[in-house]
This record gives sequence, structure tokens and C-alpha cells, in this order.
Amino acid sequence: MNGKADPVFSEYIIDGTQMDTTPADSLRDCMCQGAWEDFLERYRKEVPETGGKQRDIVIDEPIDPAPERFSYRGEDVGQYIGEVASAPDERDSVNLTHPRSSTRIKVARALIDTLWKKGEFFLEDIKLEASWKWDTEPVGNMSAFYMSTVSAAQYIYDLGVRISRLSILTGGGCHEAVFRTDVEDCGRLCPDSLGKDVDTSSWIIYVPFDTCPHRLGGSLLAGMLGKGNETGPEILDPDYFMDCYEVMRELAEDGVVVCGRTVSRGGLARALTLMLGENARMETDLSGIGKACLEDDPVRILFAETPGAVIQVRDSDFDYVDSQFLLQDIAYYPLGHPVTAGPELKPGISPLQKGRTGLSSILASLMTGLSSEGED
Repeated sequence: MNGKADPVFSEYIIDGTQMDTTPADSLRDCMCQGAWEDFLERYRKEVPETGGKQRDIVIDEPIDPAPERFSYRGEDVGQYIGEVASAPDERDSVNLTHPRSSTRIKVARALIDTLWKKGEFFLEDIKLEASWKWDTEPVGNMSAFYMSTVSAAQYIYDLGVRISRLSILTGGGCHEAVFRTDVEDCGRLCPDSLGKDVDTSSWIIYVPFDTCPHRLGGSLLAGMLGKGNETGPEILDPDYFMDCYEVMRELAEDGVVVCGRTVSRGGLARALTLMLGENARMETDLSGIGKACLEDDPVRILFAETPGAVIQVRDSDFDYVDSQFLLQDIAYYPLGHPVTAGPELKPGISPLQKGRTGLSSILASLMTGLSSEGED
């Protein structure tokens, strides 16, 4: 960082390229009326040495991971699932080598979590509290701060959501971004895990909220295994997110969703394992996802952290759910039926690779646009 340059208001040159906006400009555009003025008043008191008064040019470079040779092993999927499912849920820290995707995943998670909340609201009604706590001193950290704040602001703006309160603090040796919604403390419409009485005829369905390829850079699995040189998921389809949110919110409000959990940190594998809990097990059919997304690696499908949701619906409601998703050209993937766990059947998931069902073939091209019903 250049001396005491203000991280919010300064212009940035990253890796030799002049950035076309400042964090201040990007954040101001997605804030509620009066919220920016409130932030400025507090920021100038909290950071008196700069606090928006000194504008400078920050010259920095991205944090690039060291080159390495590493491959995920399909035969170790069971071990990966266990490790990811038992990992602590650290939702605040931003991955410094993948600040864009890491931050957008946090925004998406906060918004998808509202699907399960009581109340009458639409996505555009939701207000966010956004805060960054950042150590700006080491080389690369200012670049990561810039990418985190600007990518979050652009995503929030495109989703039609607004920030009602903003906080930015520097120092402290951390790099955190936290997003809270104004409905976070409301009660839930449905549980996030299956109970003791497992409905073995019910369906577990996966709905990704973005059309990006499965990438593991910055993921919980990559971090646990020490792999950092892969790119992260490029979350670039806010219109598709909004369509998914609208349909899922209606299903949740109408009581069609029996159980719902957000897919985020740890990917589909973690969300499914936590949903099944200690009482259920499921052989998870990934073939529909693989063929629709042109991805044959079960590790990527299970552990890529594409924002999304997994839901449980009754078998009697399946046709209705099918019609609602197809009506909006939303790709969804029936993963299978849960079964009751017991002494001979441990709880959790195991990937099941098999031929595509008739229903899966109808849905196979929705994510790649290979049919007239598809979504690019």
C-alpha cells in the first residue's frame, strides 16, 4: 500500500492495469438512500488519518499461488466428503487468492439463506449490511480488497439488492467480508436437516443458482488439501439467480419445500451431508449434473462452491415442482431418495454414477443451452 492512501477512495493500478472505478464509486451505487452519507460520517471518525480525505493511487499486484502439481482422486471422494462435512463453518474470511469468487459466494449465501425465512418479501426487498475488516499492509492485500469490494458491489447492484449499512475497518491482521440481511433473525419456514422420521419416498433436489462451470479454486476442499492454483468459479449470472430465487421462494412459502439448505461453503457435498444429518443416508445420482454441465469429474460436481440450494419435497409434489422449474427454464437435478440410517448403514452420501433417467434427459441441456428449453 502507498503510505497512508485511503483504501476506499483511492484509484488502483493492479498488475500494471489502471482500474476503471474505485471501491467508493462501486459501493455508493448499490446503497440505499442516506446509507452512503451515514457511512461517510462513521468512516471519517473511525479512520481519522485518511477517512475519505486523502485520495491517492494504490499500486499493487494479485496474490498468485505457487505452481504445483496436484490432482484430486475420485477414489478418495468418501474421505473428502467426511473431511469437508466436519470442517468448521468459517464464513467470514475472504480467500486472498480468489477474492472475487470468494466474496460473491458470501453475498449469494446470505441471500439464499433468506429463502427459508418467514415473512412476505421478494429479493429486491432485501437489505444487506456489508462489512469489511482488512489488513492492507502486505503486498497483494490491497489488490484483494479492491477485487472483493468491487465484485461484491457489482453483483449486489445487478441482483437489485441494496446495502443499508456499510462498515470498512483496516488493520487487525484479518481479511473478512460479512453480509447480513434484514430478515436474518426471522424464524424459519422449514428445517435445514431431515428429522428422525425419514420420508423415504421424498425427493432430494439440487438447484444451482448460477450457470458457471465447476471449479475448485478457493474452495473448502482445495484449502484443506493445500491446492491453490486453480481458478475459482466465475459467478456472473445475476439474472439466472433472480429467476431461481423467485421460484424457490414461492415453493418455500407454499410449504412445498419440506427441508431446505443453502449450498455454499463446502459445496454440494457439505450441504447434502448436513441436510441428511445423523438419521439418513442417500446414494446421490450425479449423472444428470455431469451430462448437463459437461463435467465428468464427481469431485468437481460435489465440491465446487457454486451458490445454490438443496431441497426435500414430497413425492406427491414432484410433478408440481417439475412444472415450476421448467416453466422458468431453471435447471434442477433430482439426486435421489433418502433412506433411514442404522447400524448397518452409516448416515451421509455416496456418489452413484449411473445412466440418466428419462427425467434427467429432459433437463440435461438446461445449463448449456443445447435444447430449446435451455438456459445459457
